[in-house]
Amino acid sequence: MLFKRNRFGIKSFMRPNGTRIKIASSALLAAVFTAAVLSGVSACTQNADPRLVTDPPVPPGKADILPMACLPDLPPLEPSGLTKFEGRLLFVSDNRHDAAIYEVFPAEKEDKGCRNTVFIRLNAEDLEKIPKSHTLDLEGIDFWNGNFYVVDERDRFIYRVDLSGAVEQVRHDIPEYNLKHGIVFSDDPNAAFEGIAIDPGRGVFYIANERDDPIIYVLRQTPDELVLETERHVPMKDVLGGRSPDISDLCFDGGALYVLHRIENRILRLDPENMAVTGTFDFSSEVAGLYTSRHGYGFAEGLHLSENRIYILLDSNGTPMADTAIGFSGALIIFDRPADF
Repeated sequence: MLFKRNRFGIKSFMRPNGTRIKIASSALLAAVFTAAVLSGVSACTQNADPRLVTDPPVPPGKADILPMACLPDLPPLEPSGLTKFEGRLLFVSDNRHDAAIYEVFPAEKEDKGCRNTVFIRLNAEDLEKIPKSHTLDLEGIDFWNGNFYVVDERDRFIYRVDLSGAVEQVRHDIPEYNLKHGIVFSDDPNAAFEGIAIDPGRGVFYIANERDDPIIYVLRQTPDELVLETERHVPMKDVLGGRSPDISDLCFDGGALYVLHRIENRILRLDPENMAVTGTFDFSSEVAGLYTSRHGYGFAEGLHLSENRIYILLDSNGTPMADTAIGFSGALIIFDRPADF
């Protein structure tokens, strides 16, 4: 590997496969946040810097891997779920009680790290009114028709969040649907709702149950906008010929449903009509060795596709990148999107 450090403290290296990774020093990332605070950008306010909302340049055939900095005085973020709203890259964190939607700023210049701010705080009083069995565990996010829709893994809840942070629970009939179809979920609360995507043209909701069993549910909005009815379900084992995927996010784009397959570090493109696999994107070489898991799990938990880019968020589970002291809040990977994907 070829290593290089510039005057700003950026350590970069080129892997044999051509992947370029830029790693900012912890001192640099601290400086980025210090500058933000001094300039009046609070970690709890929206940031409207127009220079940071467009797709950053990525060399053809390369991938940029940008460690995400921690917010001041807060534990490391655990990014899970990714969407775009008015050019902003937004995500949720699956830390317990982490009731916020965050914005990530991928740097336009090679000499800057990747920083985050709180975009919206979810209204605490609204959340307290919703009876729950588990602590808050936000895992997936999408935007449609003026509102964000977020899934809460442990309780298998769906929330509608407006731009002020007001929260309403969206009811769904998946438990009743499962009874009719003999589907039994795992008792593991960490094997539940992990992703959400919405077809904006038809208003169809796709909800991913992560594993045991990995299932995508297809739901439609009823006349009551806060109630969803299940049309059908798609066992991902059937889609993959018996292999058991670990679904960690969904994205709907260009008439196709994209599934983040965490264990195999792949993205699957599905035809939403018959759920046949129509394309795959393998990113295993780009993430190899960045983080390690005793249980063999992958770390990719957020997915978004734009016209020219593929964005993937890695959840570090609060650990640094291998052989570094940074990346405690995960990393953002940016790919050029292949023309046929």
